[in-house]
Amino acid sequence: MVSTNPCEIAAARARCNKITQREVADALGISFDAYRKRENGVVEFSNEQQIKMMELLGMTLKQFNDAFYDGKLPIK
Repeated sequence: MVSTNPCEIAAARARCNKITQREVADALGISFDAYRKRENGVVEFSNEQQIKMMELLGMTLKQFNDAFYDGKLPIK
């Protein structure tokens, strides 16, 4: 089951100086199409890609939890 929340990831990109999908794909070392499938929830991000996305987009732990785990991680 894919847990990515496309709206949260797109919003995080928008907050990060409007970084494009292509720029994120390049930073992750994957193709634009591969990234687009991940952002749209068709394919899962690897754990390493999730961490890199969190760092690249300057996501807080809450934003990361909302984007990748639909807010279901037990964080306080």
